Amino acid sequence: MRYPNLKAPARKRIQIDRFRGYEHLPAVSAGAFWDMENLSGELAPHLSVRRRRVPAEEIGGCPADRVLAIGGRGEPVVLDSSGSLWCGGHALPRLLECSVSLEAREEAGDAPVEIADGEAVLSCLPTAGIYLFRYEARTNRWLGDQAIGNLPGAALAPTVLRDGMTVALHHSVSLLNKGPRQLVFLGGWVCVFPDGRYVNTGRLRQDQLMEEGTDYGSIAQTNSCSLGGVRFEPCGPDGTPWEVSWSDTAPAGGYWVDSGEESPCLRSWSQSQNAWVETASYVRCAVPGIARHLRAGDGVELFCRFGTNQGGEAELEALWTGSHQLTAAYHDPGSQNRAEGTGDYVVLPGLISGAIEIEMTWHEQSLVTLTRPLPVMDYVVEAGNRLWGCRYDGQINELYGCKLGDFRNWSVFAGLSTDSYRVSRGHEGPYTGAAVLGGCPLFFRADSLEKLFPSAAGDHGVTTLSISGIEPGSAASALVIRDRLYYKGRGGIFCYNGTLPVLVSGALGREPYRNAVAGAKGSRYYVSMEDSRGLDNLFVLDTDTGLWYREDRQPFAAAYSQQDRLWLLPERGGPLLQVDGAEDSREVAWYAETGDLVPALCTRRYVTRLQLEAILESGAEMRIFVSYDGGPWLWKGDFMGNSIRARTFPLWPRRCQRLRLRLEGRGGMELLQLSWLTERGSDQG
Repeated sequence: MRYPNLKAPARKRIQIDRFRGYEHLPAVSAGAFWDMENLSGELAPHLSVRRRRVPAEEIGGCPADRVLAIGGRGEPVVLDSSGSLWCGGHALPRLLECSVSLEAREEAGDAPVEIADGEAVLSCLPTAGIYLFRYEARTNRWLGDQAIGNLPGAALAPTVLRDGMTVALHHSVSLLNKGPRQLVFLGGWVCVFPDGRYVNTGRLRQDQLMEEGTDYGSIAQTNSCSLGGVRFEPCGPDGTPWEVSWSDTAPAGGYWVDSGEESPCLRSWSQSQNAWVETASYVRCAVPGIARHLRAGDGVELFCRFGTNQGGEAELEALWTGSHQLTAAYHDPGSQNRAEGTGDYVVLPGLISGAIEIEMTWHEQSLVTLTRPLPVMDYVVEAGNRLWGCRYDGQINELYGCKLGDFRNWSVFAGLSTDSYRVSRGHEGPYTGAAVLGGCPLFFRADSLEKLFPSAAGDHGVTTLSISGIEPGSAASALVIRDRLYYKGRGGIFCYNGTLPVLVSGALGREPYRNAVAGAKGSRYYVSMEDSRGLDNLFVLDTDTGLWYREDRQPFAAAYSQQDRLWLLPERGGPLLQVDGAEDSREVAWYAETGDLVPALCTRRYVTRLQLEAILESGAEMRIFVSYDGGPWLWKGDFMGNSIRARTFPLWPRRCQRLRLRLEGRGGMELLQLSWLTERGSDQG
């Protein structure tokens, strides 16, 4: 008797050798993974474990555990938690406003020591810490190490002064404003916002003597005087007093105020023209301390209030209170017999009726104030040799630009192309972030963009675009990579090339992330975001391929990129971390979960064979699990070793509609290919 020949069940082999990263979607494409941790596309198209992050000991000379903010395209410039600025291994101490505490104790016996000269001690200590000084009786000095120098013998006053005794100085510094800082660079200068401080990084890097008001200081400057003599008088552009007459019979070489015109003007006698010709007029304002840290060309605001009746007060208060641009400024350095600032004066353009001198005393509540203002700004960027900023507080909705090449001046309006810039905007809502793309400053709101077009002629333009902007709380996500701006908006991560933003984070799924902070390493965009449960997730976008990868739950407050290196500043303290700082992935735990390997068909199928090919580092391991129709993870085998290995895992035939695969392990791994064999089953469940 013959039996009929039975056909073998149809088999189908599926092989994947190009992996497509992270896709947290209901339907995952072939080669992608529904979930993963600590995996990377650095060896794409293969899938590999990310390299270890290495804690940095120091950066730019600053200890890594004290970093507050980092910036700079070349050598890093670092602001530490005590308000000191570091560059090239050298520190400028206490740049920011802070409270300082000094305590001295004998190293042997811990007896307290009086600090007799606190200013001398502070000038010797670069940053917060504990410093040891040994007394040398022969020179009457307290000797420190080479990094901090020595103190005069009178600076410390122990109960019993002994040759060779050692004193420990405990120096602690606490910032008054502990919020985040932004470092903005203009040439060789760095500006710290919102504090409004500046430093010459070139001189600091070379460890040259730093002079306050010239090499570092405050952008905003206010000089006030309520005691002493005030003298306003006509003068030349260099501050030399002029004798001015209100009669045209003034002697040759003198100056005459012509009041016959619609507005009075100053004239001088011209021998060549045999006539009185109009000349520029200036006023010298001499007030003790009025010119401190000010320069010619500064845009200032003068305020005068006098409680006396000595003559001329009304003219000064009415005509000279307001905005001016300094023609000259002189600050008296003082001497042994004269206090600093005694002979200060500034020169203002304008015309005064004559010399006016007023003596101010404290009980009359008189006051003369000269201010170089700095607007309060939410975000500041640099473009075209200017700093640009924005501000919204419900009443003010403005954009600002400093004077060309001069970050100190934001209120110079002389009708020149180099003037400062200020413009009001009509679109409502707070600003949420700022960036620069293609030389244009961009100021974002959640639902719009203010795009500014700088002009060499000074006629800057600005336009408002209604587009998806930066989400509130995600200002630190804005980053330019290869002429494209990436940022976190309300719908996800967007890519903006100067026209319209495009959503590029569809693979992250529907999870509403927020509070994004980003950094870049080459063409990879690193972004840490909080999910709806408040847990941090660090994702990486390969901007060349458009593929996403999820690393771990490492939160960071800021990131700093230099060439092909990236450092992450931890959000809750701790050392600075260098991304991919190690050459291996030792002890890095990882996993990857696939989507459904079995096509979504009504007929059930068998998966009868699974094959993996991978490279494992020495000591690394990999475990394989499967899940049928959403059931528990079932262990199917292990991978161990340090070579390229291909291994086949037989699976017990089991009909299913859904099959998922989970790979997990520890240590370096490169997944080369994955394949599986399926057989068709019946239509029955």
